[in-house]
Amino acid sequence: MKKTIVLVAALDTKGEVSEYLKGKIEQGGYDVIAVDFGTGWVCCTEGTGDPIFTPDISRDEVARAAGGTIQDLLSLPEIGREGKVAEMMSRGAIKIVQELYNSGKLDGILSLGGSQGTNLGTRIMRSLPFGVPKVVLSTLASGDISPYIGTKDIAMIPSTSDLIGLNRVTEAALTAAAGAIMGMVAVAKPTPSEKPLIAISTLGTCAISAVCAKKALEERGYEVVIFHAFGGGRAMEEMIEQGLIAGIFDLEIMEVANNIYGTPYQAGPSRLEAAGKKGIPQVVVPGYTDMIGTYGDKLPPGFKTEGRKVWEHSPIVWGVSLAKEEKIELGRIIAQKLNKAIGPTAVLIPQKGVSFADQEGSSWYDPEGNQALAEALRQNLKPGIIFEQINAHILDEVFPLRGAALLHEMMQKSPSI
Repeated sequence: MKKTIVLVAALDTKGEVSEYLKGKIEQGGYDVIAVDFGTGWVCCTEGTGDPIFTPDISRDEVARAAGGTIQDLLSLPEIGREGKVAEMMSRGAIKIVQELYNSGKLDGILSLGGSQGTNLGTRIMRSLPFGVPKVVLSTLASGDISPYIGTKDIAMIPSTSDLIGLNRVTEAALTAAAGAIMGMVAVAKPTPSEKPLIAISTLGTCAISAVCAKKALEERGYEVVIFHAFGGGRAMEEMIEQGLIAGIFDLEIMEVANNIYGTPYQAGPSRLEAAGKKGIPQVVVPGYTDMIGTYGDKLPPGFKTEGRKVWEHSPIVWGVSLAKEEKIELGRIIAQKLNKAIGPTAVLIPQKGVSFADQEGSSWYDPEGNQALAEALRQNLKPGIIFEQINAHILDEVFPLRGAALLHEMMQKSPSI
């Protein structure tokens, strides 16, 4: 049985290149369902407004799925129309694409375009589950793509030139995009594991502890996924909300402080709350709470390096130390987040250092500040949350092993496992 790739594009401006792309995929042995999210309104001279081939799902159907009509959009003032178009057409396309996926008619999805096409295409893709092949061919691939990709598994291919007309440059890019989505769809989906999935957060300089915990948990019958806690915690929290994760070993929570001070390497204001809301077992460690992570020397407003220690992890990643009073406040905030938990929760403290830099003999070593944070946690955590201090550094093998054992104990008692 042929697999089906859904092509979503604005056929009023990208009709010719979309038809070429559709043909390449069909030549590769796949069915294509073309969804038109254009409106027929064309600015400047880019296209005629009419699709050059008949889509499987027309722009009128997309608009109706959003509860409106194309005429509604075309009656809007031209200045500022684009934002309302994007909102309505993406809403309709998302509904249609999800229906295709739920009915087994979508094995992969592909889109292409400039700023508007990339915006709509990736917005639609972000509505689909993790693991569904997603490819976007975009003129924006050389810039900051985080607003378009977010935390989703979307592959973005640079188009190099604008996607207007067929020539040796656009044809090469279109062929690459077709090959990418066909290759991704062709790969057999991995057999789902029946093992409970555990998430571990970590940073590269603490990976030895994460790997140690991973091995210990796998030996106890779990499947383990590790997230990079320098913004990657957002993806972890989303997977928790989706019900994909059964338990958490939150080894590094620098993202909480990063959000407080507004650095780029954060995971949003709800970091450290998803597991609690879901009620799944979680062991939380104040890993890397001795610093914030900044984009090089671009510090948050009002946050000066004077009197602070600076760790240049790389030219674009710096760690800047927190003062004792800031650690105490951070401890209170962490406790407030964990107090919302409706499931089993434990806080595990490494008394000999919370980060790679925070080791005895190092200028970063701050047992007094770390103990102050730990005490703020202890005093503010609600009854029922386990609070345990270990006479070890976060990198000492005994520490992740204790964390893995504690999480396993909690998992065994959890009614959902």
